[in-house]
Amino acid sequence: MKRGLAPLFLPAAQRYSHYLRLMDDSILRRLLQPSIRDYFWLEWDRIATHFGIIANQRGAVEAALAVDRLYYLPDDLLTKVDRCSMQFALEVRSPFLDHELVGFSAGLTQSQLLAGGGKRLLREAFAPDLPRQVFQRPKMGFAIPIGDWFRTDLRDLLRDALFADDSFTARTLERDVIAEMVEDHEQHRRDHSQRLYALLMLELWHRSMQSTPFAPAQATAR
Repeated sequence: MKRGLAPLFLPAAQRYSHYLRLMDDSILRRLLQPSIRDYFWLEWDRIATHFGIIANQRGAVEAALAVDRLYYLPDDLLTKVDRCSMQFALEVRSPFLDHELVGFSAGLTQSQLLAGGGKRLLREAFAPDLPRQVFQRPKMGFAIPIGDWFRTDLRDLLRDALFADDSFTARTLERDVIAEMVEDHEQHRRDHSQRLYALLMLELWHRSMQSTPFAPAQATAR
């Protein structure tokens, strides 16, 4: 609720960008070491910029959908589907991404999209062919309990990776801030599961790029 209310009075473009980010500017300023922060800090927000351009031409709802197609789908959802399916030699199709259907949907106005409730067009299109309970079922995500795992089975992996003396995070990020995030998460004071997961993946990715296999037993700091 706090995260949702924080950007409530920002312009639509910045508000949308805030909702997509795992870490806002205040966290990043604390997390990045001064030399890294001063060198890499960029005020340009590509998501907010593209959102603003489209919103000025059409509207906020249409802009959110368009930016989702530009970033959220190819950079997140479709990537996950592709990697998971290829892992098990499955050919997955996304019928709602047929180019003609996407083109048609992109041309819908805000009133056409929202009047009558969410996904009205889908409900009306398939109402004759599907039972009513299909349309009344609540949304179901695919989230895994990564937050609980960081307190139990993956606790040592997370700490060994982020606090090792030779870690990428130790050289570029503020260890005290990471330690605070880990401690707050383990003590249930704040849910940092997604932020910690991102930091862990950053560390493991960097090691893979450097061809230095991760060896938890070599970690010296806790």
